[in-house]
Amino acid sequence: LERVRKLAAEGKKVLVLCYNQPLAAHLQESLAKCCDNATATTFHDFCVHVINATDTDLPDIQAPNYWNALLPEAAFEATASFPTRYDAIFIDEAQDFLADWWVMIEELLDDPEESFFHIFGDDEQNLYGREPAFPFTQPEYMLRRNCRNTGPIASFARTAVGFGDDESLALL
Repeated sequence: LERVRKLAAEGKKVLVLCYNQPLAAHLQESLAKCCDNATATTFHDFCVHVINATDTDLPDIQAPNYWNALLPEAAFEATASFPTRYDAIFIDEAQDFLADWWVMIEELLDDPEESFFHIFGDDEQNLYGREPAFPFTQPEYMLRRNCRNTGPIASFARTAVGFGDDESLALL
């Protein structure tokens, strides 16, 4: 969030996408306090936004594979008519994104050579068992400090997933 705030303060148009609704709501609330030019939402809600903004027809929500294929495909087709492009895109929960979705997301970059594109994911939180298929693999940084949890919670989580004490440090 701090990087998003800094880029927005520089006048950059920033998009933050994630997979789940509660995280999207938290991100929206956090950014609404400071950043008029930063948007945070779920990937699927953003797909609906793109489709609605371009007067494209939404697929039938009752159709099989609506969430994984039909909605993202319709949004990708609408992207060419979508007027907004972003100087920076941040993805959280990237392990939950399907390979086909990245093409649409990359199309939203204002300048693919100069725009910022940050992807955050955690293989240990891959709830849907999806194969990682990120649009790029380098540079990759391992975040070693757990800034979400207290020491006891981080210790419990490390033990639950089979990590040693030195593999994920808690913020004390």
